[in-house]
Amino acid sequence: MAKTIDQYFDDLRGTRVWRSIFRSGTGSSTLKRALAIQQNVFLHLFSTKVRTRMLSLSATWYLGTLTLGTFVILVATGIPLMRRKADHADGQLAATTRRRPASTPSRPSNVSRTYDNLEVKPHPFTEGDTLNKISDADLTAIISHGGPALNKSALMPAWGNTLSKSDIEALISYIRAVSDPPSREAGPVYAKN
Repeated sequence: MAKTIDQYFDDLRGTRVWRSIFRSGTGSSTLKRALAIQQNVFLHLFSTKVRTRMLSLSATWYLGTLTLGTFVILVATGIPLMRRKADHADGQLAATTRRRPASTPSRPSNVSRTYDNLEVKPHPFTEGDTLNKISDADLTAIISHGGPALNKSALMPAWGNTLSKSDIEALISYIRAVSDPPSREAGPVYAKN
């Protein structure tokens, strides 16, 4: 004779796993019901007794539901953002590399080349022929106030609010030191804290 669904549930309730999760059986008394909640692995997180009026919208505003909904929205929007972030190489958008002309040679994806996307190509710091013609005062003005300070490109940002005067002097000293041919000006200057 085949077992009924009730017999299957009775067999399930008799297993050690079921009894370890639901330690006391259900009962008709208030004490038995309280024990069933307190000794249950899942239900012990909740109150043993709750008045019906405390479950109304005016008392709870269903904050648990709102919190769960906010969490689901956070996860649903966060996962695509994390995947998009992983698709970027060194912070450069993949769309930027798609806009590159076909004539530009391809390079490894881990090399970030903002230089390719600039309208006005800056001179490398090692290009001494060009940079040695610019005085230290002009370089200080360009670094402090940006390119427009000397009618240069507006793409050069102003660093005067970020770098101290000694930092700017050290940067100019570095530019002079790495330029080829080297500058004829004085030796290194170190930034002071």
